Amino acid sequence: MLNRLRRFIGTKSSSVATDESGVAAVEFALLATLLLTLLAGGVDLTNALIVQRDVDRLSNELAQALVGCGDESCVIKNGSDINARLSNIAPGLDGIAVGFANVQRISDAIVAQGGNMTYLPADMTTLAKSVLPADKDWGVATLITYTHTPILLSFAKDWGFNLANFRSYNVMLRTKA
Repeated sequence: MLNRLRRFIGTKSSSVATDESGVAAVEFALLATLLLTLLAGGVDLTNALIVQRDVDRLSNELAQALVGCGDESCVIKNGSDINARLSNIAPGLDGIAVGFANVQRISDAIVAQGGNMTYLPADMTTLAKSVLPADKDWGVATLITYTHTPILLSFAKDWGFNLANFRSYNVMLRTKA
């Protein structure tokens, strides 16, 4: 009786151990999950690079447009007009915040004298001091901030990339007429 049981268990266990019919499906399930996660992270990262490029471009072009103004009232008017048309200027960036200021260097200090910014952050002040070298130099400062929502789940954020808050600033010297 015991020999018969051993033969029965032995034949069944060897047939179970050699059955490989579900291995490919399990391997595919494990690899597909990993590959889809990598794809989602790549899409997030690519989208973040595109958004940062657009924010940088907008900051630069806004500063170029405003620096051509002759006086403070022109900067305020044109900056307000640009703010009113942000949905046309940056169609893919809903909720973008645009700051601009007419700035002047007075006694080694940078003073914001018009626009929708009342002061410049420290990094912008440092840039303004290098762009406006002489006392009484005028210029325009622009600051663009944008909070981004990823298309897919934010897998790239889990890897340490900042994909939510984008910021770009620019300071340009107004040439003297």
